Amino acid sequence: MGGWLDLLSDLISGGTKEPKPVPKIEEKMCPVHGLELRAGRVPIEYGLLRYPDDYREASASFPYACSKVPGGCCIDYNKKYAQIRYCPECRKAEKAYWKSKHG
Repeated sequence: MGGWLDLLSDLISGGTKEPKPVPKIEEKMCPVHGLELRAGRVPIEYGLLRYPDDYREASASFPYACSKVPGGCCIDYNKKYAQIRYCPECRKAEKAYWKSKHG
């Protein structure tokens, strides 16, 4: 794993590791799908984010979905969106994961 997934797994596990930054906008390729990452803008989600127990393992198949960015517990009303790079195939895999959870 790397980038924002490490940060997310730290949040899921109770933050036992030091937070790591969201992937740098300069990253170019998805290591899972081999596709060029696209630029995008996604919402920053503030608060304690909870995920299903199997999310960390499942997210290995969609490491660059980057559908949202965790913003922490202190809301910055001036920052509602983040510029990211994402993989379209990761987004499809993430969408399929959530569909399998919620029907």
